[in-house]
Amino acid sequence: MALFRNIIITVLVCCILKDTLTVPLVFLNFNLQQGYIAKNLCVNRNKPSLHCNGHCYLNKQLKKATDQQKKNASSINEKNESPLFVEPVRQLTIAVSVIRISNYEAPANDAATFPSHALSILKPPEIPVCC
Repeated sequence: MALFRNIIITVLVCCILKDTLTVPLVFLNFNLQQGYIAKNLCVNRNKPSLHCNGHCYLNKQLKKATDQQKKNASSINEKNESPLFVEPVRQLTIAVSVIRISNYEAPANDAATFPSHALSILKPPEIPVCC
């Protein structure tokens, strides 16, 4: 179980760091294989007076890596700008009707309008008076 967890963690970390480490990995690959690149992959390998030593290949790989990073970043930004859930706009109509009540009198605020048990429960707070 611990081995499986370690493998999953390693894969997730590699996926997260893939875009971050692209350019340093291109430089590392170039430095490790510079002799092979200069002899076989260099565009200027037949022109030793230019002293390219594979740097043209390095520039191509760096341009490709940065373009890929820009493409990934723009696709991530496009994904973030689009909403996850789109709900259709609904029109809400509210009908308001006014009822006029005539000859209405409010009951007096006296103890007769409240039930007897309500008076024991509902009491206004007491405010302490100082000095």
